[in-house]
Amino acid sequence: MTTVMHRRRTSVSCFTAATCLWLAAALLPGRAQSQDRVTVLGEKTVWRYHAVLREPVVGTARQPAEGQTVGDNWILQNTDFSSIPPAGNWTAPYFDDSRWLTQEGPPFGGYGSERPVGLALLCVRGRFLVNDPDRVKDLKLALDYRGGAVVYLNGQEIARGHMPKGRHVDPSALANDYPREAFVTPEGEALLPNFGKARPPAELAERYDARIRSLAVDVPGKLLERGPNVLAVELHRTAIPPDLPVEGRGAWDTAGMVSLRLSAGGDAGLATADELAGTQVWVVNPLVPVDAATRAPDGLTDPGRIEIAAPVNGFAAGQVCVGSAGGVRGLKVVPSELVPIRKGVRPLESRGSDPFSAGKIAASQVRVRYARFRYKLPALVDRPIEGAPLVPVWLTFHVPEDAAPGKYAGSVELKGIDKPVSVPVELTVPGWRVGSPREWRQVINYLQSPESLAGQYRVPMWSDEHFRLIERSFELMAAAGNDVLGVQAVGRSFFGDDPVIVFRRQGDEYTPEFKFFDRYTQLYDRVVGKPLFFAVHVWTWGGRGTVETGREPVVIKELRGGELVTAELPPFGGPGTEELWRTTLEGVRERVRKLGWREEGILLGTPGDSMPLPSTVRFFDRVAPWAEWRVLTHGVGCRNWGLSRHKRTQRNGMVVGYLEIARWIPNGRRSTWDHPVTSNSRDHIGIQPYSQYAMPGFSALGGYDGFCWKGLDYWTFTTPEGERRNALNTYVHFGNVIGATPRWIVAPEPEGPTATPSFEMMREGALACEAVRAIRQNLDTLYPRATDRCDVAEIFLDGALKKQPKSGQDVELEVTLIFHGDDILVRPYAPNWNTGRIGAGKAEAEFTDGGAHFELDIKLNDDRWVPGGEGSFTVDVKLDGEQLTGTYRGQFKGLASSGSVRGSFVRGGYELPVGDPPPKTDLARRCEEAIDTFFTAVNMDDRSMEARLRSRQHARRLYELAAETAAAVRQ
Repeated sequence: MTTVMHRRRTSVSCFTAATCLWLAAALLPGRAQSQDRVTVLGEKTVWRYHAVLREPVVGTARQPAEGQTVGDNWILQNTDFSSIPPAGNWTAPYFDDSRWLTQEGPPFGGYGSERPVGLALLCVRGRFLVNDPDRVKDLKLALDYRGGAVVYLNGQEIARGHMPKGRHVDPSALANDYPREAFVTPEGEALLPNFGKARPPAELAERYDARIRSLAVDVPGKLLERGPNVLAVELHRTAIPPDLPVEGRGAWDTAGMVSLRLSAGGDAGLATADELAGTQVWVVNPLVPVDAATRAPDGLTDPGRIEIAAPVNGFAAGQVCVGSAGGVRGLKVVPSELVPIRKGVRPLESRGSDPFSAGKIAASQVRVRYARFRYKLPALVDRPIEGAPLVPVWLTFHVPEDAAPGKYAGSVELKGIDKPVSVPVELTVPGWRVGSPREWRQVINYLQSPESLAGQYRVPMWSDEHFRLIERSFELMAAAGNDVLGVQAVGRSFFGDDPVIVFRRQGDEYTPEFKFFDRYTQLYDRVVGKPLFFAVHVWTWGGRGTVETGREPVVIKELRGGELVTAELPPFGGPGTEELWRTTLEGVRERVRKLGWREEGILLGTPGDSMPLPSTVRFFDRVAPWAEWRVLTHGVGCRNWGLSRHKRTQRNGMVVGYLEIARWIPNGRRSTWDHPVTSNSRDHIGIQPYSQYAMPGFSALGGYDGFCWKGLDYWTFTTPEGERRNALNTYVHFGNVIGATPRWIVAPEPEGPTATPSFEMMREGALACEAVRAIRQNLDTLYPRATDRCDVAEIFLDGALKKQPKSGQDVELEVTLIFHGDDILVRPYAPNWNTGRIGAGKAEAEFTDGGAHFELDIKLNDDRWVPGGEGSFTVDVKLDGEQLTGTYRGQFKGLASSGSVRGSFVRGGYELPVGDPPPKTDLARRCEEAIDTFFTAVNMDDRSMEARLRSRQHARRLYELAAETAAAVRQ
């Protein structure tokens, strides 16, 4: 018998939704239940679930709003939002749900877990063990849910509630509509989305209770099977009323499991607690967060296997969790050697006639570490924590340079526990060799904080113990392939209060002291290597959140005897400052030369959206004319960008050498190896392993050369005075460019900074991006496109687009004119706070001796913040060498403007692709599909965890294609 009802509820259990958490608990039938009933599945059950997220459907179940459908076409058209529905046999007991997410117990909905609308379909599976089906009596299911529900036992439907009738329920089907009162207050205003653990106010309780629907089912015993049984629940959303206030359409998910209890009239025939107790071992995808609350799963399936792929000279991680209610003791983890099991892809060029001459991969190539839970992210340490209820074992498999490509098999033996377990391992090694982290092509920029190390470990700044800790941080930066090193020459900046360049005072004069600088940079050179960029932070705007006026004193650290004290220098340009800063920066330059670092990579820093005054820029032009600037900005701090020094010159006169964008936006700025553009992706990238794995690929997806401004060890620490402090963005507020970006990704273990799973996953994600870059480079070699060297004019029209609403500043129009025979290609660009509008146009040109006249028609596209439009301009310029100066007049979107023009004209300065593009060969097509598939999986705008979990599988395909394209190039 099935009973479906609405009912008022006096209480609802609460749970913070954990769509991105891996939670598990022991599946043990309850005892001493009310009315002598035994709970078979309930709050302590480990449920595996698959969530499908979609944009809400506005309308009703029978009649969606105009332009919307709810069938398969609608789902397929919105795959950018989340995963596709699960396989059609997902309710069957034999279905492999090992890749699904897990969570301990309902609810998957309720007051405490209300989330913005987006959950379209929730598929949930729970297992229980039956010893004797004939002895199990009076099995009942009580289910509270939101939306509609369909319940299955071992693949057979046993009940449905608030769902359309019919033999088959389509995954996209909408549940029966809610009354409008479930969405709005009595006054017709939108309901609040979340009351946390508390019930809503009394006057709203009935409306909230209307969201909860109930189902009572007498479960047919004839469907039970001896051994594992599966109860599956499919929960569907409803439509959103079309007349609902807009702010209320995202108030709560209309699908969810609030509570579930499957109970029996006694424990006869059911597995006992003793049968399911003991130490459990199970394989966990390294991308999934594991925390101290994670418990052993149900024990009804085997532990699983580790299946990984890594290139030659690369690495890949596996994770095995060991759990016991009584604590894990005596654990010993012994990896075996890995033995070739079959020939793989084409061997490396350096191989002899026998591609497997290298034989086995030794067990010593497997590094074993254990997660310790003391911080937000677990630390990976060398010894397991004795007696812990959960011990995650982290295994990093290194592929030596002499390994032959192919498949390898081995195992990981877990001994010393009550149930020793052997976990199979299969490692695929494609024939592509990846370089060491120092050779990676992508730009990686971690921020290291000497102040945070000194504060966290309570050691004197720049002491021997301090440098020992810094060396540990540098070792991690080396493992990450870090390319950018920054040091402070000024104190109390947005990086902290830890200048490595300090000053001594003699009378009224200061001189720079480089002893800490020398030790710090020499240590970096020895441990990490030579950076692509070395930034000396000499500038910060005055005060918390204020803008430089040019009158602020410069805060420094003065060395008095053996003690460092805070002191102040006159503002830049004040008496004696020019000679002092010239001496200081020339001292930096001389030391960089001795280290063999790139002199062209020395940068001054660090502006953001707020820029140094032109007078400050001119000051540094005088003392260090050879140095360019580093900038982190939404875009407004570096409106001009290009390949020439002239084009990278900003309005205040500074030349930008390295550009970092705070937000992730599609990058339309051209770059080269020595003038890259990187992204912080502050609104997308979090601290968890799946997010960190995605970070390199997510940056590449946006067209960036790498990622930037990620804190390595900026922990929040307690000062001796008891103040809680985080050095980043504290002394001087850097605005919202920092955002939610992680400030640390390694853990402060007693012995020093230590890797975390998130850090390790970032490294593995970077490997996949190296494969993408190798594939693209190989394809460019295989299928080159013809180019012509063309003359190019870059012109900048000041204020041509009038005022920008957000900043109130005139917006400059950039136009690149490419002269190819009689044709002129027009490429306009309009920089904005967060991005830039690009467009198209046409032009006519008339050249005279020493000058030119241009007639321009342009059309700019919309961007996320500023609409585009059309305009026409007349430009007259004079040519002095490569420099262009002149005036313009015209209109954009009907608004007249005029002003000055500057720019450059370079003969043969542009390579224009000509002719037909290379043919799409089968190899090129397969490469393009593999890269697109990988980027889709790591896209952090896609909220599907399952798509992200598949990204490591897609990386394997990239490694294989990198090997195949490299072999094609050699042939």
